[in-house]
Amino acid sequence: MGKEKKFHCEFCRLHDLRTKALASDDIEFVKKVLEEFSDLWLNVDEDLSYHKCVLDGSWPTADKVLTAGLEKWKNHPNREVDHGRDR
Repeated sequence: MGKEKKFHCEFCRLHDLRTKALASDDIEFVKKVLEEFSDLWLNVDEDLSYHKCVLDGSWPTADKVLTAGLEKWKNHPNREVDHGRDR
């Protein structure tokens, strides 16, 4: 039996899982992978909805969330690190 791959990132793990599911004839495996991907999509969609509401001000505590985020940004240790972006 082959060695298990050790992934360094979630994207690589998911890409490998997707590739295996697309090539598989095992419907139970495909269903399990589909469930994992649909759960991920739902979580990401929920997070996106929340962040959009915070940014457009419609979230009930958007002012507190944005103020706290701005304070974190002001004091973040990497704030002054040049990431190759124009300022």
